[in-house]
Amino acid sequence: MNRTSYFVSVSLLVLGIAAVFGFLPQCLAQSTGIQPYRIGVIIPLSGSQASWGKYARQGIDLAHSRLPEDLRRHVEVIYEDDQFESKKTVSIYHRLSSTPGINAVFVLGSPPANAIGPLCEKDGRILMAIGASDASIAVGKEYSFIHWVTPPVLAETLVGELAQRDFKKIALIVSEATGAIADADAVKESLKARSLESRLVFYDTFPKEETDFRTTIAMLRQKKPDAVVLVLFPGSLAPFAMQYRAAGLTGELIGMETFEDESEIKAAQGALNNTWYVNASDPSAEFVAEYKKRYGEHPGWAAGNAYDSLMLLAQAARASGSGNIKVRDYLRAVKGYSGAAGNYSASGDNRFTLPAALKRVKNHGFEPLR
Repeated sequence: MNRTSYFVSVSLLVLGIAAVFGFLPQCLAQSTGIQPYRIGVIIPLSGSQASWGKYARQGIDLAHSRLPEDLRRHVEVIYEDDQFESKKTVSIYHRLSSTPGINAVFVLGSPPANAIGPLCEKDGRILMAIGASDASIAVGKEYSFIHWVTPPVLAETLVGELAQRDFKKIALIVSEATGAIADADAVKESLKARSLESRLVFYDTFPKEETDFRTTIAMLRQKKPDAVVLVLFPGSLAPFAMQYRAAGLTGELIGMETFEDESEIKAAQGALNNTWYVNASDPSAEFVAEYKKRYGEHPGWAAGNAYDSLMLLAQAARASGSGNIKVRDYLRAVKGYSGAAGNYSASGDNRFTLPAALKRVKNHGFEPLR
């Protein structure tokens, strides 16, 4: 065989292999009846909210690894970093939209979901807003869903404990983000429902990246609340706690959602130890064990919700094909689902009946309050 014939033969062989493997996913899909389902995951993988993105990605990766092999081959996850900046979320969404076959998008929190929700609705793509609190993202929508405990459930659990402890003067410190504000509004409504609204003596909001709270702490010194409820994001939570402790204020620091973050607890250098908070109920024991075994840490904020979101979408795609109308209907019909986030059902408004729980920050991690 001469040199030219050799290279022609090798080229044909390479092309043949490429053709076989190029058609392999299609052949597998035809043989198994499962169409490829591609999910774009747009989450903060850098920046001040990167710990949230890490927990979500680890939850999703763990879920993907535990799918049955035939289904795992047909669920593709594409990660993108939006640094929790809505403009970047939109830009990434447009870029992903040009990629053939993107069926669904996951985001983390309310601001990114608010930014691309209308685009997903227009394009007929499933949006799963993990850890989002703003009900307007999902309620009344066709393709947009929230996988997180609702603000009224969180607030009722929190306010019930505040009332039981008989705090007389309560302060709310809130990040300027739609989800955090939805949580705070639910707390105010729950206080009002118990005729306790007069106990809210101080309310302030901050940009989500704020780190200087000296002016507010000076005002808290004057108001003297005995309970300070924080709805602050990573990057802001630890600085507030340290500045508050350094000022010698004695009102109890209490959390809503965001305390369950080992990275932020470490950054607070002890300022958040032994505080209590309300969050989604603990993930299942099986999930916690698997997560710790793989990643060597407690599953952080929304990790279990991210895990379940991938599982639900994969199961919906297997049951319904890649058509999002059927996937949407599958998600709306979820009943008695047992997942990482507990046992729950679809709520009837593109959310899920997830429970809340009271927990405490301990040196070794997080534990139930009682």
